[in-house]
Formats: sequence, C-alpha cells, structure tokens
Amino acid sequence: MSEDVKQQVIAELKEASLGKFAIQLDESTDVAACAQLLVFVRYVTGQDFKEEFLFCHTLNTTTRGEDIFNEVSLFFEKEGLSWNNVCACTTDGAPAMLGRRSGFRGRVNQVNPETKHLHCMLHRYALASKTLPPDLKLVLDDVVHMVRWLSRGNVVSRVESLKEKLTEFFKCDNKVKSLEFTKKLSDSQWLQKLAYLSDIFLRLNSFNLSLQGRFATVSDFMDKLRSLTMKLELWEGKVKDGNLSMLEHLGEALDKSQNTGKQDVMQLVQSHLASLRMELQSYFPELSELESKLIRNPFIVNMHLLPDNMQEEFLELVNDSVAKDAFETLSLTKF
Repeated sequence: MSEDVKQQVIAELKEASLGKFAIQLDESTDVAACAQLLVFVRYVTGQDFKEEFLFCHTLNTTTRGEDIFNEVSLFFEKEGLSWNNVCACTTDGAPAMLGRRSGFRGRVNQVNPETKHLHCMLHRYALASKTLPPDLKLVLDDVVHMVRWLSRGNVVSRVESLKEKLTEFFKCDNKVKSLEFTKKLSDSQWLQKLAYLSDIFLRLNSFNLSLQGRFATVSDFMDKLRSLTMKLELWEGKVKDGNLSMLEHLGEALDKSQNTGKQDVMQLVQSHLASLRMELQSYFPELSELESKLIRNPFIVNMHLLPDNMQEEFLELVNDSVAKDAFETLSLTKF
C-alpha cells in the first residue's frame, strides 16, 4: 500500500501544474541513534496546492550536506524526477543544510541555481524561543535533571504542579542530588522562576501548535507571529506595572512567598519578555506589510507601492470581476 501511495504522489509530481514542486527536508536521529532523512513535498495539482510525505531514508554513513544531497538525488533519479523542477527547498538552520559550497544548499545551487532556499519558520521560532537569561536557564536545567519529558513546556508545568509530591519523594532518598533537589523545591525564589517558566512555556507551546498543520501559509504565520510579539510587548508593560494577570502560576508563587523577592523576579521577567520579543523580530525580518497584504488580499493594495514592473498586471487583476468573485468564494490557496 505504501508503495502504491508513493507512486501516486510521484505521478502527480510529474503532472503538476507549472511543472514545479517544493521540498522540505528534516534530518533527525531516532531512538536507535540512526540518522533519518525525511522529505516532504508541496505542489500544485488541479485547482489547489497539495502536501505529501515523499520518503524517509536512513543515512547509513555521515550526515553532511553532500550525503543528504546524494540521498535525494538517488531518489529523484530512481523515480524519474529532476532537480530542474524543484522551485524551493526548506530546511533547518544546520550548517550541513545551509552551507553555500559543500552544504546541501550549495550542491542544489550547482544543479539548479533558480531554486529558492528557505529556513523553516517553525525551526526559526524554536530557536528564538530558546532565549533564556542565565538565572532561568539554571532553573530549567534543574527541572530537566529532576524529571524527563518530551516538551519543555510540559516538563516545567509537571514539576510545578507536582512540586509537593516531588519534595516528599526526594526526602525519602539520601542521595546528594536528591538533597539538592529538596532544597531547591523549598526555595521561594527558585519556585517563582519555575512558576514563570511554566507560564511562558505553556504560552509558547500553544503558539507553536497553532502554527502546525497542513496548508498553512506564510501569511497565516506572519499574522500569528505579529500577534505574539504584540502580546509580549503588552505583557512586558503589565509586568512593569505590577500586573501578573497573564502569569497565573507566578502570581500564585509570589502570594505564597508573601511577595519575598518580588522585585527581582519581576525585573527578570521583564528582561526575558523583552529579549524574547527582539529575538523573534530578528529571526523573521523578511516579509513586509505590503507583501503580506498582497498575499492575503491584493484588491486592497495601493498600486503605487508596487514595483513598476508589477503595476500594469496588478491593474488588470483588480479590475477583473471574475477574479474578485473567485477571491470571495475560494480558499486563499485555491485563489
């Protein structure tokens, strides 16, 4: 069945409208410490975009850009696909992927200089959200040593909600590490920082989930990102005024400690929110408001803001009543 599905996807790729398709690559290590290369594909078929899983291969030797390029090339050659039809490649930010000479990007450019290379937006968001000042990073490290969990947001919230039970557990263990953990779990300032991490990671994880899913567009992403950065600025201002309504766990922790050390933790929270907002803005600078409007609704864009070589074609579009009707009835990707 899987082979039949693969052949259907390849047949659609060969017949895709415009004759072009885009690929997204992710190289990850599985539980057996084997490097796996996953490749997804997006193309136009019929009246809409289509996204499909293309293949997953084990990288038996090294994971250099050259190895990844060769693995994809062998698949293309076997299935009758061509690099000339690849209009875009999305990867993570690893040097093996983005290297302009020996990296995957460099090798692709050698066979098709027209291919556009993109750094995965979800990966960029993950990198930006890892920004933590040293004081908070130490607390997160402590949490990871206490309890293992897949998600940073989940592990922090679990420890925060189970701190009394964990204290009892560590008290029953005479190991040096357990004694250290017991001491931290009774330290009001450590618990305040833990509570803040629980609050902010839950918010960031929720945002991350909202970005995932099929047929998400760059416009959707930038709208949500703009909303998050404005929220961070709002929260920063509220914390400065002493308002912790959006940081429920931190507020409870401060109440329990009778606001001991409140000023220090408030300054730490302000600093982190500001640095997180700036990191997000630095990782996503390229889509302007004009580009975003042009994608979402070209009929409301000011013609004079467009480049000269687009203006005449743009006037034809905005005065096309069939196009206007299509915009109102079709999904954005179909339009």
